[in-house]
Amino acid sequence: ERARKIQTNMGDEFSKEGMSKKSSAAAGLCVWIINIIMYYDVVVQVEPKRNALREATDTLNAANTKPAEVKELVQTLESNLAALMKEFDKAMAEKNALMADAEKCQNKLNMAQRLVGALAANGVIWEQTVENAGQELVFIPGDTLVACSYASYVGVFTRQYREDTVDAFVQYLTKKGVPLGPKPDPLAVLATDAEMAAWAGQGLPSDRVSCENGAILCNSQRWSLIIDPQLQGIVWIKNRESDNGLQVTRMGHSKMLSTFEMSLDQGKPVLIENMGEGIDAVIMPVVSRNTIKRGNKRVVKLGDKEIVLNNSFKLFMQTKLSNPHYPPEIQAECTIINFTVTEDGLEDQLLFLVVKLERLDLAKKKSELIKQQNEFKVTLAHLEALLLEKLANAEGDILDDTELILSLEEAKKTSDEVKEKVVVAQETELKINETSEFYRPTGARGSLLFFQLMSLCNMHTFYKYSLDAYLMVVTRAVNSVTLRKPKEVKEEVKVDETTEAEGGEDEEGDEEDAEDEVAEEAAPEEEEEEEIIELTGKELKLRVDLLQNIITLFVWNYTRRGLLDSDK
Repeated sequence: ERARKIQTNMGDEFSKEGMSKKSSAAAGLCVWIINIIMYYDVVVQVEPKRNALREATDTLNAANTKPAEVKELVQTLESNLAALMKEFDKAMAEKNALMADAEKCQNKLNMAQRLVGALAANGVIWEQTVENAGQELVFIPGDTLVACSYASYVGVFTRQYREDTVDAFVQYLTKKGVPLGPKPDPLAVLATDAEMAAWAGQGLPSDRVSCENGAILCNSQRWSLIIDPQLQGIVWIKNRESDNGLQVTRMGHSKMLSTFEMSLDQGKPVLIENMGEGIDAVIMPVVSRNTIKRGNKRVVKLGDKEIVLNNSFKLFMQTKLSNPHYPPEIQAECTIINFTVTEDGLEDQLLFLVVKLERLDLAKKKSELIKQQNEFKVTLAHLEALLLEKLANAEGDILDDTELILSLEEAKKTSDEVKEKVVVAQETELKINETSEFYRPTGARGSLLFFQLMSLCNMHTFYKYSLDAYLMVVTRAVNSVTLRKPKEVKEEVKVDETTEAEGGEDEEGDEEDAEDEVAEEAAPEEEEEEEIIELTGKELKLRVDLLQNIITLFVWNYTRRGLLDSDK
């Protein structure tokens, strides 16, 4: 402060230039004092700022230190939180996994219960089947041998001869130590109930011989030649193969070869109807299955052409001859099957015919029930096969296959409904059969008379009678004593029937009358439902006796008209 006063008092002379004029030393001292004053001024102004800066720096450092600690704390808390979240997520994942497993187990349990429920009914059957199959494995080779022999050799014979042949063959195999079942049944080996039901729906009579014939025809590797004088077999074949494009021809027909060429190539079945006792040599390679291998295909020679053989091709041959004599080469190349009507089979047909004429309501119900029963058997067999197929083709855990279980439940539901209908149908059929059986003597009498007519050929070969014409005779007989009150339309029909009955004197005339009568009777059939008269007890027995007698009388008159005077 003193130096500043000196500087102030001296004015401008107190400078380096002013003092240099007087003394260089004084000039240096003056410069020093001026610098000291300037330094002092700077120090006085700057020091507080330095202190303030120091304080601010300390404050800043303190402030910076605290966020770092907070940040470090936050990081610590975040790491702890992350660890806790990780543990929480792990716990939640375990919880969700356990809940998912629990839900999956519950679903599996539900599916298992549904699966058990779906298979419960069939499970018992399958267990019995497996148990029986284990026992039958020992007998299968022997029973199959009997069935194959049966299909190969005895189809041409009558029922009694077939049974005698099977019994003799079984005795022979038993002596040779071949294991056989308690009662070998070729029909049970060759066909199932469902297959026989399907055949019945296609028009094959349901008696045992007809079922045996159908089983032989369906299982034979050789082409079948059926002896079918009553045309029952050919009707069944036409119905059975109609959806496959059946081609019908005759031996010697002008288009026979073209029919064979087309059918062999396209795999369509061929029926040769009304054969004689010989086969045209040009089709023998087809009959004998004499094929030639060309690469990966097989061809058959037909005349001068080679036709590629389609694996779907089938050949059926039919003859109306009741007792044909075929040469050994034909018998060796074909499976000859005797479709001639049997006495039991004809008895059932005539029983149904009489019941239809007497009790149309029962006949209709019976026909509907038979159709339903056949359909039910086929449906049940199809559903069982479907269940087994789905179970066999199931992959992985079957309980995870929801679609499979749903389809099994649907199949079971359908199966249960069908089984309930089967029970109802069986009860209804039993009641109908009880009533129908009262007319059994009438069917037995008619069957007996027809086979007596068939035996007349022993007197002369031209005494041959058509089953269709015979059925019309029986129909006329029953209608002649009908209890229904005919309406005006029916009276006109009856007058025409009487005229037709008196007009025909030979077999062909009777057959034509029968065909006319069928056409006339078809129209008023539905109207007769209201006129049904139900008989019981003694009245029914008297009615059955009357029917037997009237059928006998009509058949006697029918036969008498067709006999030569020398044979009467």
